[in-house]
Amino acid sequence: MSVYRKLQEARVKLQNTKLKKSGKNKFAGYEYFELGDFVPAIQTICNEVGICGIISFTAHDATLTIHDVDGGEPVVFSSPMSSAQLKGCHDVQNLGAVQTYLRRYLWTNAFELVEHDVLDATLGAPVADKKINPKQRAELASLLAQSHTHKGQFLSHFEVDSLDRFPVGRLDEAKAVLTKKISKLNAKDSEGNLAEKPSKSEA
Repeated sequence: MSVYRKLQEARVKLQNTKLKKSGKNKFAGYEYFELGDFVPAIQTICNEVGICGIISFTAHDATLTIHDVDGGEPVVFSSPMSSAQLKGCHDVQNLGAVQTYLRRYLWTNAFELVEHDVLDATLGAPVADKKINPKQRAELASLLAQSHTHKGQFLSHFEVDSLDRFPVGRLDEAKAVLTKKISKLNAKDSEGNLAEKPSKSEA
């Protein structure tokens, strides 16, 4: 049996496995697969059908090579390396974040795991590659400040490295989330002010 046949058999076995998404994107409001949600199942299935996946990284590429344990040519899946600039993290932590993301994407690609919720959240954007303009960027920065939202975490959730590269198609979604946070903060402030205000009997 070829490695392609074994991989296809493994994909079908995984497809029939009930996997649960534990990752939650609070900003965009969708769930996604984390590595721990599917890697254990994949490793068990690979062991059953006789294939083994090896991930490696270079300065330019991330690669998942599926080997047939009985020999023969492997199947290779690859992705360009990327970078991250998470606020408060040093270079090694940023590298670890990138590798974790790429590992997830490589396994997802090799085993045809479909992130339906992610697609639903992003499809239908007016112009997928268009970025926000300076005015929109200033508005978003203002909402971030007013909502006391950590900029690095915000950018990480939307998978961009700066506000300059924020997609127009997700601007309304981001504004809605931040505006909701601001409303909650204002409500808490109002409650705090009422609690501190003395009653007539105390005045």
